[in-house]
Amino acid sequence: MNHHQVRDHKIEPTPKESMSVTPKQTLADQARRKPLFFWIAWLLGAVMLTLYLFAGVMISRYGTVTRDSGWKPARRDGQWYVLEVDPQGAASGKLQAGDLILAINDDLRIARVDSPLVWSVIAREDTYTLEVERGSEQRRLELQPERRQNYRNLGGILSNLAASVGFYLIGLMLGLLKPEDRLTRRASLTLLAWASFTLFISLQQMSELFTFWERVVLIWLDCGNPAISPVHGIQVDLSQYRWARID
Repeated sequence: MNHHQVRDHKIEPTPKESMSVTPKQTLADQARRKPLFFWIAWLLGAVMLTLYLFAGVMISRYGTVTRDSGWKPARRDGQWYVLEVDPQGAASGKLQAGDLILAINDDLRIARVDSPLVWSVIAREDTYTLEVERGSEQRRLELQPERRQNYRNLGGILSNLAASVGFYLIGLMLGLLKPEDRLTRRASLTLLAWASFTLFISLQQMSELFTFWERVVLIWLDCGNPAISPVHGIQVDLSQYRWARID
């Protein structure tokens, strides 16, 4: 009788390749690992995006609209005169070339102001008054600027807006992709500042038509840019001047 030798083989489980198990990071852990500048860039990007939405609304509302007073002033011998009147404009039949302007909105201090920016006040108002002297006669006239469609302004507005968006996208991407690098952070902030500045220039071209709260947003945007141009940062918007009391 053949006896088969039975060998006991120890069956061992097939060894599996060792795998390093890395626990999945939670969103909170990932957020904590991000440099602080990453979140600063996100915040600035969100603020700028809100301002771009505001700019879009303003362009759709005022981008092709201008206000035409129908006449042009001129400074001569320390006084303001009516230089010319558009025969088809809003002041036709009321003002005449050569009229001496004595007051605007009943304020007689107009003669003391030597800047043409003072006339942008009337562009913001639906109705204004002028007191003029014609020969030996004085007249008080109520005038209304005329709204007209002008597509020529739209090119300048959109070109500045496009430049602003370009600065914004590049600055934001630099801040998000390499927030740990010092030079990249500076470049990101500089580009975002230029984006804000060129956006202000784009909106400023329509500012004569803005309401009070729309101008508040524009002034806030302007105040955020003193680093770009020290002169620009401290400029006084004479078009919003409301005749300070002179003792």
